[in-house]
Order: sequence, then C-alpha cells, then structure tokens
Amino acid sequence: LAKIIREYPEIFPDDVPSGLPTERPQGHKIELERGAQPSVRTQWRLTQPKLHELRNLFDNLLAKGFIRPSTSPFAAPILFTPKKDGRLRMCTDYRAFNQVTLKSRFPIPRTDELIDNLRGARYFSKIDLRGGCHQIWVFADDCHKIVFRTRYGSYEYTVMPFRLTNAPSTFQLTMNGVFRDLLDKCVIIYLDDILIYSKTREQHLKDLEAIFQWLQHHRLQVRAFKKRNGVPRALLRITDPERPFEVITDASDISIRAVLMQNFSNGLQPITYESRKMQSAERNYPVHDKEMLAIVHALKIWRCYLTGVDVAVRTDHKSLQYLRAQPNLNPRQIRWLDYLDGTDRIWVPSYCLLRELLIQEVHDSNLSGHFGVDKTLKALQQFYCWPNMVTCVQRYVAACPICQRIKSSHQRSTGLLQPLEPPQRPWQHVTMDFVTGLPAGSSGNDAVLVVVDRLTKMAHFAP
Repeated sequence: LAKIIREYPEIFPDDVPSGLPTERPQGHKIELERGAQPSVRTQWRLTQPKLHELRNLFDNLLAKGFIRPSTSPFAAPILFTPKKDGRLRMCTDYRAFNQVTLKSRFPIPRTDELIDNLRGARYFSKIDLRGGCHQIWVFADDCHKIVFRTRYGSYEYTVMPFRLTNAPSTFQLTMNGVFRDLLDKCVIIYLDDILIYSKTREQHLKDLEAIFQWLQHHRLQVRAFKKRNGVPRALLRITDPERPFEVITDASDISIRAVLMQNFSNGLQPITYESRKMQSAERNYPVHDKEMLAIVHALKIWRCYLTGVDVAVRTDHKSLQYLRAQPNLNPRQIRWLDYLDGTDRIWVPSYCLLRELLIQEVHDSNLSGHFGVDKTLKALQQFYCWPNMVTCVQRYVAACPICQRIKSSHQRSTGLLQPLEPPQRPWQHVTMDFVTGLPAGSSGNDAVLVVVDRLTKMAHFAP
C-alpha cells in the first residue's frame, strides 16, 4: 500500500494547491428566482481569536485565488464554528441568499442503500477530499452572487463555498461523473467521502490503484486515509440476501422496538435497529394490539429486505399465536393480519391478449356466471395483478353482450311511458298537439291544433 501511495504524490498534497481548480462540465451554476433582489446582511462582530483566525484564512484564500475583491450588491456575513480538533472553521451565512436560489433536484444517495452495497466485502479504505468544495469552480457569471463581508472589505468566491444551497448536489454530481465506471463495483461516494471496498487483499490493492488513477486524471486532491485506532469489531452486520431473516419485536406502554437479524457462522447478528414512540391513540390499544403494531411497523420499515422472502418473527407475547383462531376480530386486527399474510400473486406482463384471456376465464366460465365488476375484480386479485386492473375489468364487463342482454335489472328503468308499435298504414296512428300563445287573428283564434300522421308525417293545422 505504501508503494502505491508513493506513486501518486500529486493526490496527497499537504494543502489544496493554489489557483482555480480544473474546469469540469460539473461546475457550480447559481440560478435565482424571478424578481429576486440582492440579499444584504449586516456584518457580525467577532472576538479577537476569531479575528486572528479570519486574518490567517483570509490571506490564505486570497493568495490561492479562491476569493477576490468585489463590488457586488450582494453581501453575506461570516461566522466561525469549532471543529472536532478545536480549530475554527469559517462559514458564510448564506441563509437569506439560499431562500431566493432555485433548488437543484439532483439526488443525494441514501446511506442505507450505500451500506447494502458492501455485502461480502472484507477490506475497506476510506478517504476524503481535501477542501472538497474548494475543488469545484463556480461559473464566472455567478461569482458576484456569493459575496461575503469582512472588516477588510467585500470579497467573492471563485470556487464553491461551504453552506451554499445546491453545493451538495453539485459536489455529488461531480463525484459521480468522476467515478461513474467504478460506482457500486469497488467504490461508493457520499459527497466528499470515498469508500473503497473489496473481498480480498489483492483485489483491494488493485481497486485502490484504480481509484488513485482516476483522482490523478481529474486532478483531485485527497486529505489522507481516515485511520481509526482501537475500533472494535462493528456491532451491525451487512445484509446477506442468501441467509434467512429474523425479526425480534417488543412493545411497551409508550414505544415499540424491533431488531432485524441474520444467522451467521457465529450465531444471530443484528443488521439494523428500529424504534419509535407511540401516538396518543396507539397508547390506548390493548397489549396484544401493541405487540402486533410493533410487528407490522417493523415489516413495513424493512420491506426492502423482507419483500419476497420468508421471515421469522419472534415476540414475547404468546397470545399473538392464537389471534387467528379468535372468532371476533376488530377491523384493525383484520387489516393487520391481511398485511402479515402478504400475497403471492402473479405479475401479468403488458400483453393485452393475455390479460383479456384471464378476465374472460374468470368472468365467462361456467363456474363464474358472469359476475359484475366487483366480484370479477376480487376473483382476479386473488391470483394476479397488473396496472389499471380495475379499468380493464370495467371495460370488459361493460362490453360483455350476455351481461347487456340478460341483466336488464342493472339497466336504467324505462319509466311509465311505453314505446308504441309502428303503424301499418297511413292515418292509423296520429299525434296531436296545440301551439298556443299566437297573436289573435280576424276570427279571434290564438291557438292552432296540429295533427300529424306517425307513418307519413303528413300534418293538418286547424285554428
């Protein structure tokens, strides 16, 4: 390992090199909301130790070219926060500026999904970038927007500062672009933390060298390996999909708890823990319902691990074993039992003829008797599932000729009026109506009687 590190001295500098970082397609772009005004905040007073630290950091950033004097109308104050080693970290209060900035929707990876990718690995190396955000350049048209105030004047960043909205998204986008070919194969990236993992020592050295080559190619500098001395064996194990799962649950008067475990060579080992406080309504549940609530909550939280596999559930409440044999269950218990049973339904592919054939088998067979939409849908959902199943069943039942012809009771009533038979000869059937409200004529008539033959439509008008 030491030999490999000596071959790449450029990526292990003592400090971030001076000058702007290498331009990459993933530079930081700042877009403001329409009509946003420049945000200006008053400078805060600093103590003497913080002023001394400000002077040192200010001279360092100015010498490296990371900041430059600015006359922009934007202005944000600075503050200092302590680091773990006791030193001070300079931060810029961009809260007002962040409120008028359009937010990026680039996703930050989930840590639990990243940890799941480590299954089977035995060798790990963790490194992080040196001054990570300062290795990302800012578009020249946006530098005047990220200005900070000091007692020495106003200055604008030429690199991406800390505490800026969309900075994590830009950083993650850059790192994903750099290690795109190696992601989830031998490395996982979370912002500026790089974790290399391998199953064997020989493969781990090869993976480290490949990571160093990519870092050198993209001119990225890392701090060093993160060393942890005296760290015991990890308490939590990484999931192994080939091993059975076991869930242990418990409930108290105010909270529920659960642990997900798997059986390894040294016995049952915990994978993850879960707990939460009960809501006010849940605290009124009887004891067996609280225990059942803990089981249902655990299975919902860990459904990404437990879907499609058999799982054993262990609880200290023995009466739950006899819950299914109870004759009277409340709706909540019935709903929970249905969820615990799960379903082994078949997913029907997007093939119209196959789906129509399944509906026909359930609806038209001699044992079915042309059920309606609800019964046909319920029979299908016992064994199959596909998107928009309700719509497919409704269309099929509405177009079934036998249902339309025989099930007249489900059609709209014709009312009291009955249709007349068509006449066989002229003037056999006639219709009459009055047209009223006409202007009075010379004879004083103001209405007309209209007589129409239903067959020939011949009409006679009589005042």
